[in-house]
Amino acid sequence: MPASAAAGAAPGAAAAAASHVTCAPPQLEDLPLRFLSRHPTAPRLHQAGPSNGSGGGGAAEQQEAWRIAYRHWLPPPPPPPPQEEATGVAAGPSSGSEEGAQQQPHTCVLFCNGLKSEMTGSKVRCALQEAAAAGCEFLCFDYSGFGASTGRAFESCGLTDWIEDAEALLREVVVAPRVMLLGSSIGGWVALRVAQRSETCRPAAADTRHGRSSGGSSQPGRASCSSSGPRIAGLLLVAPAVDLSELRWAALTQQQRDTVTAAAAGAGGSTAAGVAGGGGGGGLVSLGSQYQMRGGDWVGAAYFTQGRQHLLLTLPWGSAAGLCGVQQRQQQQGQGQEPQQLGLVAAAGVDVAWRRPLAVPVPVAGPVLIMAGSRDEVVPLALVRALAEGISASAAAAASSLAAAANLAAAQRAAPHLGEAKRGRQQCGQDHVVMADGAAADEGAPGDGQPREGARPRAVALVTPATMAAGCELHVVEGGDHRLSDTAGLEVLRTLLGRLLPASPGRISC
Repeated sequence: MPASAAAGAAPGAAAAAASHVTCAPPQLEDLPLRFLSRHPTAPRLHQAGPSNGSGGGGAAEQQEAWRIAYRHWLPPPPPPPPQEEATGVAAGPSSGSEEGAQQQPHTCVLFCNGLKSEMTGSKVRCALQEAAAAGCEFLCFDYSGFGASTGRAFESCGLTDWIEDAEALLREVVVAPRVMLLGSSIGGWVALRVAQRSETCRPAAADTRHGRSSGGSSQPGRASCSSSGPRIAGLLLVAPAVDLSELRWAALTQQQRDTVTAAAAGAGGSTAAGVAGGGGGGGLVSLGSQYQMRGGDWVGAAYFTQGRQHLLLTLPWGSAAGLCGVQQRQQQQGQGQEPQQLGLVAAAGVDVAWRRPLAVPVPVAGPVLIMAGSRDEVVPLALVRALAEGISASAAAAASSLAAAANLAAAQRAAPHLGEAKRGRQQCGQDHVVMADGAAADEGAPGDGQPREGARPRAVALVTPATMAAGCELHVVEGGDHRLSDTAGLEVLRTLLGRLLPASPGRISC
């Protein structure tokens, strides 16, 4: 573990031990504020605004090192046996590695905040209490450009930056081999993309955990991932603001979009002038949030451009496909048909088209849990329902493919000849069928389908693809707003998180 990670772990362990002795739940203020230094691996392209649907390009932007602020809880080691406590002598022989294994937490809860939400909110505190009670590690942080994190301006950051923040913490700080991602608002989008990217890149990555740089990718949207970190074992999304940056971009006036695009290309004024002038200069625009945010709700081009590179449900606004979808939707409405595109005209004041078919693959073993408020004024409930539909559709498609491949493999097991197994492999696909003894089907077999002399028949076994989520559960909190930080919302959060956290021998009890 690098020095930056070790610096955060030791005080967290000390606070955990003190809490364990007093049998009191840990408090967020007990966890010292720590920092993870990050260094860019290459100059990042300064992106222009996404006005034409392509994302634009720009000049290279030289970045200095910056720091991610985080708080880290580690569960205390198990109490010593009674004879050791009385005599100071261990009950039996134990190697250093065995002792370390006993103290390693089985699961970590990584909390991803909402936009400009600091790691001191009620949902963070609730998650810390649940994680500690289950004997789990806990980690929360402030995104680059906000809160206690230093070295970058918030207006220059976007979704890719915040995804890479979470991935760096997974690589450099997290101790447990399994992680439950808990994302609130835009943190739900961050958590979802972290899970997807980790599984996509995991097979090709070397096991360099706790020994590699946390610089992240050189360009937004690049296939950088947390593949060398722990495995993502579950997801809990609270009012997930997936694709919300695209809805905000569509809701801007054309003048605002032109201002953002021009400023991102280097034609705008200073950031201070943009804020002072109501967003007219510096390329900054207000999101129109009804919630107070420290420093205001001003965002720059990076918020929109980087968000567009991670869209899961909607087509880019202004793109040819998006405009075609909107026109089709209008025609369907004119003909009295049920529109197949995203109906957010009344809810968000914009007209955006669905991706069809909706498909959101999530590589975790259990169901993805989502909670949303029935009166969410930031993320339309229609968007959350579409996300749940996309996750469930992908899970169903993956299950169907597995069942079909399993049936084919079962039929091939009865085949007496190698040639028949080879034909089955060609039909099913190289990646799914191999021989039962681990060898690949013989490419050198005679073309007549007969086995070579002396060859013995071998059964065909199925190699399952990456684990897919077992569907999605959407829990709507009646009367809940976007924050879901009232008593009812926190109770649902506590219940759902408790389902994800396995029982542990190290569970704190009094």
